[in-house]
Amino acid sequence: MRRLAIIDVAGGDQPITNEDRTIWVLLNGEIYNFQELRSELKKCGHDFITNSDTEVIVHAMNNGAMSPPSSQWHVCHCPLG
Repeated sequence: MRRLAIIDVAGGDQPITNEDRTIWVLLNGEIYNFQELRSELKKCGHDFITNSDTEVIVHAMNNGAMSPPSSQWHVCHCPLG
């Protein structure tokens, strides 16, 4: 898929999935505070395989309590299983 990539151009191919491959996400936009959210999610035990802001959304869907994203975005969420 061709897309405009700003963050993690080399490793942020989409769709991106969670650890057990049950959630897949396509993101059109940018999560401005993704580094802060990523740090919160790592403390909750989530593992990241990219440096992409999109991957934060995948892991946030598995996590109830966290800061809201500061962003402009549209997301397609495809639950499997």
